[in-house]
Amino acid sequence: MDDEERILLFALSSINGVGAHLWQEIIKKMGSAKKVYSSTKCDLREIISNEKIISAILEKEGMEDAEKLFLEHKKKGVKVVSYFDDDYPARLRNINKPPCFLFILGENNLNSKRVVSVIGTRYPSTYGRENTAKFLEGLSDYGVLLMSGLAYGIDVIAHKHALKYDMKTAAIIAGGVDRIYPAEHKPIAEEMIKNGGCIVSESPLGTEPEKYLFPARNRIIAGCSDAVLIIEAGHKSGTIITAICANDFNREVFAIPGDVNRSTSIGCNNLIKKNQAQLVTSYEDIVMMMNWKDKIEHKTKEREKMLVREIENCGECDGNDKKKSSEPLSDIYASLNEKERAIVDVLSCGEALFFDEIVSKTHISTQELSFLLLNMEFKDIIINLPGNKYKLKI
Repeated sequence: MDDEERILLFALSSINGVGAHLWQEIIKKMGSAKKVYSSTKCDLREIISNEKIISAILEKEGMEDAEKLFLEHKKKGVKVVSYFDDDYPARLRNINKPPCFLFILGENNLNSKRVVSVIGTRYPSTYGRENTAKFLEGLSDYGVLLMSGLAYGIDVIAHKHALKYDMKTAAIIAGGVDRIYPAEHKPIAEEMIKNGGCIVSESPLGTEPEKYLFPARNRIIAGCSDAVLIIEAGHKSGTIITAICANDFNREVFAIPGDVNRSTSIGCNNLIKKNQAQLVTSYEDIVMMMNWKDKIEHKTKEREKMLVREIENCGECDGNDKKKSSEPLSDIYASLNEKERAIVDVLSCGEALFFDEIVSKTHISTQELSFLLLNMEFKDIIINLPGNKYKLKI
């Protein structure tokens, strides 16, 4: 498909009264947007009953704006993939009300052989964090594209572990691909793209991530997947919406059972209880249920080198198997930002502190603190202990 066709498709979709269904029907019957815009009034009346829409087509309403919008995406390296493009996600094309367009920053790998979405609560427990790591490590050998929503909590943890295990990972977001939300996750998004992944939206550049866009985003996550794995979820959440969509689209839904007394386990336990999700306790359960017989060895030489470096730098371990850093604390401290240093300062007493205690002592918001603590875990500066406690690891 050439640029002119995409611009015409843009223009047609922007006409008042042309929804996604009518847009698709017009193109399917006419064969292309070029044929639509070169048709006579009589030709258009055979497939369109609304005279205002016919007039808008004949007068090429919105054409200038459509061209400007398309060129803006092209200039910024954002791929515009329409429903009629060959590389539009085949899984997504078959859902109810698929998006007319996807805007993709990075590699368009949405037609990968195996796609699993890993989603869950914004406030995961240690149990949820550990299971995210264990499941992704196991799935990493099966050529899986990891998909999630780049949100706080399980989403971003899943993306980070996908990068750690050298998996391609795609984030479906609510706003434009230039409006990463939350903003703190922009470095992760950049790392995902650098690693051959992508950021995807059905909204054009400049679209703010308004609240109403998130449920629509969740249907795309479900629609692009072979399976959806739910780590932890509350009773009412976007995670449950995604699970419902996945069931509607005949996708496999898996859930990890959790503590019946924990609020973030209610969603998973209820889905299992209502037969809306299959109970899984290991990645092998998913592999078996998906009938993935061929294990794909994907580990790159660079990753192997990284593992060798980790082993060489491990040093001696104490009775708690806690790795001793060979890098002086002063050097590590100097590399941290102001808020990370504040966290180190409050933990320097040597005692493990509860998450809420760190919030109280540092005055950092709960969402930002979750992000900072996760980053510091990955840097081997702190350790997350049972009960949502944190302690210095260096």
